[in-house]
Amino acid sequence: MHAARDHSPLIERSKREVLLQAAPMVERTVQAACGAIEEAERGARSVARRLQLGDAHAALLRHAPRLRAEFPRVLMQGVERALRQEADAEPQRESEREASVLALLDDIEVARFVEASRLQQSAMPVIERSLGVLDSLMSSVLGLPVVRADLNPFRPDVFCAALLQVLEAQLEAPEVRGHWIRHMGRPFAAEMHALYEALNTMLAAHGVEEARYRLRLVDGGGGGGGSGRLGGSDSGEASDADAVAGGTGAGGHAATGAGLAGGATDGLALMDGSGARGSGRGGRRRSFVPRMEQLSQAKPAVDAGVIRDFLYQPQWIEAHDEPLPQGYYDAVEAEMKALVRRPEAGFDTLAYEQEQERRRSQDVMERSAPRVGVDRPLPPDEWGEWGSARARTDTLMRLKAQAARISQVLGLDAVRALINQVA
Repeated sequence: MHAARDHSPLIERSKREVLLQAAPMVERTVQAACGAIEEAERGARSVARRLQLGDAHAALLRHAPRLRAEFPRVLMQGVERALRQEADAEPQRESEREASVLALLDDIEVARFVEASRLQQSAMPVIERSLGVLDSLMSSVLGLPVVRADLNPFRPDVFCAALLQVLEAQLEAPEVRGHWIRHMGRPFAAEMHALYEALNTMLAAHGVEEARYRLRLVDGGGGGGGSGRLGGSDSGEASDADAVAGGTGAGGHAATGAGLAGGATDGLALMDGSGARGSGRGGRRRSFVPRMEQLSQAKPAVDAGVIRDFLYQPQWIEAHDEPLPQGYYDAVEAEMKALVRRPEAGFDTLAYEQEQERRRSQDVMERSAPRVGVDRPLPPDEWGEWGSARARTDTLMRLKAQAARISQVLGLDAVRALINQVA
């Protein structure tokens, strides 16, 4: 196994290849998106939608030269940040954390988060195979004995973030940019696939061999990790998070699955697009939406399918988002009172120190990922008051009490579920 520094020329060669292809790939993406918008414009049934699509098409043509010029620079900045990822991975100290402000995302930030997730997930079926190979080759180039998809500096979230950044920099209405993103997703995925294939060919030609994937067998095929306990009890929410993200593609990148298992309707209200319960004969398709007593819980009680629709279905917010009723705030207040009466698991310092000593005795790349979760206590000397799971939950409930719309609460629950999955 070679050290990463021995392969730095291949990293630089890969960066030059990406930089060389960045402008043409975004140019072809824009051309394909313009064609798709034109086709959608011709098929639009309402005058208002035709005008909206026409404006989006004209604006995209107008901004195309700037997109071509700016995308390579922004993309390479993202690649450089990804290469520095390990160096920047040190946790914030208490003084730094206290300086940050916890607040609800506003509507613009919610929309940005949803668009980024949707863009990456729409690309995964197209790039999954070539990305899996690139993840393993790039892990070898970095000197890693096993595949670490999260350290691939050319992973899809880097490309998607760069594209969204240059699109958001254009002075157009969010609705116009939304049309751009929806119609650019498919051609952009095809361009990423072609670039990944070119990188794979180049690396293979230089004798790079694929790193191994580490396989971990778990009892029952469930989504949890090992059975050990450290510093408190497990939350048991990992299976919910797995359902949110669907299956996992090669290289460990989440990809949407084919759907949820039966019984997903428990505790949900079946509503039509107008928000009325009943037969669903309205103009919009029926969809599962959460009840207020589910939204008010500290642990995510909303079905994973609802969170997935919220994240990845473009029409969900438009069809179902609405102001929260008074009953929701009453339920939040009751949940906060109930939390005060629940016992809190303390941090087990001895078990933590023993686990740290065991990990230090292992080779760095053979260490398993630390067991963390939203309901697990953290070392108080490193995290201060945020080491307490109760303190973090209290902050969550205060944010839920400040929420004004369903989408804001679903955003909080989505983050809480996905933290367990990523962890």
